[in-house]
Amino acid sequence: MLEQELVEIKLPGRDPVLPTLYYSIGHPLVPEGKRCIVFIHNTSPTAMRTVHAWEKKQQIPSATEKGDLDALGLFEVPEDMLIFARDSASTDASSDALQAWLTPARLVSQEARTQLQEAADAAMGPSESITLEAPVRDAEGNWSGGLAIERGDGRCKPVKEDTRCYTLANSYQSQKSIWSPAQTSKVNGSFDDNNLMRRNLNIAVAPFPMAAMQQMPESTRKDIEDHTSMLNIPALGLPGNTAHNTLQLNVAPAQPYGSEKTLANSLGFYGGNHNDNKDSPARFTNMVIKFHIPRLGIYFMLRNFDSANFCGLNYHGGTPPIAPQGVDVANDAYRMTFISYPPEQMGDGLGHVVVGAMPTAKDPVLKMSAEMQHVELRSWIWGGD
Repeated sequence: MLEQELVEIKLPGRDPVLPTLYYSIGHPLVPEGKRCIVFIHNTSPTAMRTVHAWEKKQQIPSATEKGDLDALGLFEVPEDMLIFARDSASTDASSDALQAWLTPARLVSQEARTQLQEAADAAMGPSESITLEAPVRDAEGNWSGGLAIERGDGRCKPVKEDTRCYTLANSYQSQKSIWSPAQTSKVNGSFDDNNLMRRNLNIAVAPFPMAAMQQMPESTRKDIEDHTSMLNIPALGLPGNTAHNTLQLNVAPAQPYGSEKTLANSLGFYGGNHNDNKDSPARFTNMVIKFHIPRLGIYFMLRNFDSANFCGLNYHGGTPPIAPQGVDVANDAYRMTFISYPPEQMGDGLGHVVVGAMPTAKDPVLKMSAEMQHVELRSWIWGGD
């Protein structure tokens, strides 16, 4: 039943394509006495195709001041308030679908925040060794510049060329349909400095998406936890962090005040308006950055250790860090963004999981196959008399 009260959020200047947002009081999916936000939309295939075509063409606003963004009719996501979508034909608020929410730093322990700060500082390296440009390699094979984790004797290969985006955890091999720790994260005999940086970051980031999970409606969280348990998906970083299957680091140097450069200058494809079309549709991405989701007409203003949560199948993008007016950009002025996300092949049991090495040349890895994970895939073996 739709018994809760809806109060329209007035957003002058808002594009008419964007959904109207409402504060909801008494929503069945949030604790009693708490507000949430609801938008109502047409989920017919024709309407969804129209919105998808529109969001694909949008540019991330260059404005960074709240007043300028408000003038565009965009809505700043409040902390600790869930945003739901409702089918225009629905008569049951309990079937609303969670879309996005902000996890404030205060929901993560001070110990966890300190641990992430220390791991990030180590990944940056000493200030005197840092440059705003990506690292370079000289004729003798020595690396210099950038951040310490980007050098790593060639270990840190970007996700795409001409980007500063790096996989820190698992990766998926499409040809073999397997997923395992990324090639650049693997250990050869013993941990080197780059291995240790990656290990420490995976452990330090994990409490943030885990805290975000606790904000979900209990029914949504339980569905994800039960699905993860059923598929026997390995935890990432810490026990219990199973809703996000890999971790990506995006490195963005600060820009001078008034600069017209966008995040695409350092992140390439990932710096503009884009979607992650291989993400699991049933799970959420956690991102520890000012950040926009054009389709919903919302943005996150994130301070240190805040994180944004959203479905990566929606187009999204951020703005670069900007130095204050009149302040020169220091050589070590960087924003490090950590993205915990759920590739469909990993989170939905569609790929084989590599769980160990085998002492054979023919098949050198021990795999947990999709047939061993997914209840809809099965094979039968039996013996005769």
